[in-house]
Amino acid sequence: MRTPLDTTKPSNDAEFFLLGNLEINSDMQRRFIEGAGVVGPYGHIVNLKPEKPNARKKIAKP
Repeated sequence: MRTPLDTTKPSNDAEFFLLGNLEINSDMQRRFIEGAGVVGPYGHIVNLKPEKPNARKKIAKP
């Protein structure tokens, strides 16, 4: 016999805290994997100035 809980899955931390979902269904999980609804670039963008060195070398003395 099927129960109402057979079609849902527990949410992960991001889905729980950012979206407020306690559980997700298979369709929602498929849309997250495919990136449905995401338009344009996403993620972190770091602009570094090319004229300045971004890392300093530390030379260890013997």
